[in-house]
Amino acid sequence: MTKSRKLFILCAVVGMAVGLLSPAMTGGVKTAQAQTLAISTLVPPSPHGAPASKNQFGEQGIPTATLPGGEVRSDSLGAAGNFTQNPTPSSSATANHPMVPPYQGTLVVRVADPTGKRVAKAKVILIDANGRIVQSGDTNGAGQWETHISYRADPRLSMTQPLGTTTALVFAKGYNEAVVFEVPLAPYAVQPVTLTPFILGRRNEPLAALGNIHRHTVADMLDYYAAQVGIARQSAKDLPMRVPANATTLRQ
Repeated sequence: MTKSRKLFILCAVVGMAVGLLSPAMTGGVKTAQAQTLAISTLVPPSPHGAPASKNQFGEQGIPTATLPGGEVRSDSLGAAGNFTQNPTPSSSATANHPMVPPYQGTLVVRVADPTGKRVAKAKVILIDANGRIVQSGDTNGAGQWETHISYRADPRLSMTQPLGTTTALVFAKGYNEAVVFEVPLAPYAVQPVTLTPFILGRRNEPLAALGNIHRHTVADMLDYYAAQVGIARQSAKDLPMRVPANATTLRQ
């Protein structure tokens, strides 16, 4: 066999091998592309081409949008355009979180009419933020109901100590009902409730009121959130020199 014929046969064999391998190589590329597409579908990238966020364990997750009020959503971009990871907290982290129960407190509800007369046998119902009844009871002969309750700290009010809130519904025979929102929960808290008598021929409607949150708690809340936006509450130095005749002690 001549040398040129040997070279021709060798080229033919190499060509056949390349032809057989080419579909397999193409299929492998397509498979890799499909896997990449599947991964990118499961883990969307963060905005501006940045990689998706990772939690404290180094796990890559789907970005979520933080909305005003602390609500976290995974289906849209937040108003500020900031994405954040929302991993499930571990049991140890949950146990050490300052806003997580158990906090134990005592709540005293005192029910009276507009003249100050105590209302006995009034039914008091406490409901939580999820609309579930957590406690209920009747006032005694002195118009008072006392109960021990576990509560979660409300971050709006817990600047100096963990304080919670609940909603109280009060019923009494011969009186219009009352709903008191934001009833404070603390190691010891007192909530007065005024019931108006039910009078035939008059417009009898239930009363809606706010809880007896201490003025110091309100002041702490105002100071805290005012500082967040760079403002301050008024003080005596902000007032004009002329003081009204009926003015009492000015806040310093």
